[in-house]
Amino acid sequence: MGLKETFAAISRLDAPEAGELLLAALNESHEGVQSRAAAGLIERRFDALFPQLCRKFTSLSPAARSAALEKRWILLPIAKSHMGYGTLEAKRSVCEIIPFLNEAEGASVLAAGFHDPSDEIRALARDAFVAVMRKFTATLHAFPEFGGEEKARYHEEVVPSVIDAMGEAVANYD
Repeated sequence: MGLKETFAAISRLDAPEAGELLLAALNESHEGVQSRAAAGLIERRFDALFPQLCRKFTSLSPAARSAALEKRWILLPIAKSHMGYGTLEAKRSVCEIIPFLNEAEGASVLAAGFHDPSDEIRALARDAFVAVMRKFTATLHAFPEFGGEEKARYHEEVVPSVIDAMGEAVANYD
């Protein structure tokens, strides 16, 4: 049985069994296995396994990280939910993965962590927020001086969102 067939069979399993198999597959060294496992965890929205996925994220192959990041539109709402109502472990995981995701939404999720009751989470959120801001400014400086549709979109959509998140972060700063 090949990879395609194996993951098709896993996708037909009940959620608990499928989730555990997909999580275990993240430990394999084969890029294709890791990529399909990461995508499968995200597509099936195994919210309860989000912290484990985040913990393993930095050790995944570049292809597996890319596969996961292609699903960022699913990951961001999960991260936001965990930052607001998750366990300490889940909130730590949010702070670990957000710098890899979209700057605008990620910055606002981290800003919510600035007023978390846990000193540890507030510190992690601040550190991750700084990483997001560094990524944001590097991206901003990478655009050519004038013109470009992508530069215009970035300035119209991303910059205002990040500035709003910065305002929220400053307002919530202890």
